[in-house]
Amino acid sequence: KLHTRLFHTLRKLCRQLGKLPTQYDLSKRELGPDDVLSLVSKEAVAWGGFANVWLGQYKKQQVAIKVFRIPEHADVHTIEKSYCREAVLWRHLSHPNVTPFIGIDNNLFTLAVVSRWMPNGSINAYLKASPSSNRPRLLVEIAQGLEYLHSNGVLHGNVKGSNVLIDDEFHACLADFGLSEVSYDPNTANAISMSSVCNGSVRWMAPELLVPEEAGFEHARTSPETDIYSLSMLMWEVFTGRMPFYRVHDARVSIFVDRGNRPERPAAATTLGLSDEVWALMETCWCTDHRKRPRIRPVLHAL
Repeated sequence: KLHTRLFHTLRKLCRQLGKLPTQYDLSKRELGPDDVLSLVSKEAVAWGGFANVWLGQYKKQQVAIKVFRIPEHADVHTIEKSYCREAVLWRHLSHPNVTPFIGIDNNLFTLAVVSRWMPNGSINAYLKASPSSNRPRLLVEIAQGLEYLHSNGVLHGNVKGSNVLIDDEFHACLADFGLSEVSYDPNTANAISMSSVCNGSVRWMAPELLVPEEAGFEHARTSPETDIYSLSMLMWEVFTGRMPFYRVHDARVSIFVDRGNRPERPAAATTLGLSDEVWALMETCWCTDHRKRPRIRPVLHAL
């Protein structure tokens, strides 16, 4: 209890002051010349809805440097405060199916989060290169990572294939959790617009995030239930190798989902592990009524 209280106090202080303990901030550590964060790639190696990823090196190890795109007119200090809070959160979490956090750096870029480099890329790229991989096992590992986050009071906020990375031992690791929650924070909403957050993620978003008023919410807010919905869409993505609603234009996905439409069952995926039981689980997880979706623990047990 004391540790939990101190942790939350530290997180609150970092949020209020916009500062991190020295061991979190790579740009403020006193290191030797070989331990300075540096760029390996000459340009970004991956692009997301509101950030780009560069390949870097730190302590002679390859690392991923996620650089957030901040508009020129934005209040950088306000955004930094929120990211400081989430960085403290990520730094204190440790699980085999969660991408390890290394620190934050603002020397190379205005605001960047540094994590372990995953040589096998996203689960999408991995399954394309290794189509015979055990997909149910990977889904169990994803659910284990999500169960760990939820059990620690942490929401992911952006569960999808591009945010699941495969480590050097071919295990699935969740990435980008928590930090996406900042994008729904009213204090940073004007700086990082919802349009940039939704860019590329709308197909995995729960109806109450797309049209919160119809679910009885005043604002879009991530929750354990929105993570479960996104997980079901990720499951469909893993079994098909396609984005959810791939035939529907981005601009129409919100309307399509709000009308109760969901992905069709792919017959060819049965041989990949998409059994009747797994399909029934997916249908329960993407239920329109968020109150009827299961929690992550029974989902994990079912998988």
